[in-house]
Amino acid sequence: MAKSITESLPPSVKHWFARAVVGMITADGVVTENELAYLRETIGFLESKDEINKIVDMVKHKERPTLETLKTDPKVATKMLMHLATIAITDDKISQSEIDYFRYVGKKMGFDPRFSSDVIEWGKAYIQLNNRKKMLMRKAAEFNYTS
Repeated sequence: MAKSITESLPPSVKHWFARAVVGMITADGVVTENELAYLRETIGFLESKDEINKIVDMVKHKERPTLETLKTDPKVATKMLMHLATIAITDDKISQSEIDYFRYVGKKMGFDPRFSSDVIEWGKAYIQLNNRKKMLMRKAAEFNYTS
C-alpha cells in the first residue's frame, strides 16, 4: 500500500512519510517483526543510501522523530494516515504512546484531532474483528466433523 501512496510523491514528502513510519514503529518501544516488514517497505521507496541509513539508525535507537507540518493533497494525506494506523495495529494492540504519536502525526498533516481519533477507533475495531476471526478459526480447528 505505501508504495502506491508514495510513487507520485516528491522526495521531501517521501522522506517525511518515512520518518512518520519510523515514529509509529518505535512509538511503543517495541519493534516487532511485522513492523520491520513495514520498515523494509518504507526503505524501498527512499532514494538515498544516506537517508536509508538514517532511517535504520532511528529504528535501532527507537527514536520517535519530530515532524514538520506537511502540506499535501488531503486524499493522499488520508491514505498516508490510514497506512500509519495499519502499522500501529499490526501487533493486534495499540498502546497509549502509539495513540499519542498517531495524533501528533495527524496534527502535523493538518487533520482535526477528532478525525485522528476516528481513525484510531477504526484501528481498534479492526483489532477486535481480527481477534474474533482468530477465535473462530481456533474453534473451527477444534470442531469434529462427522458425516
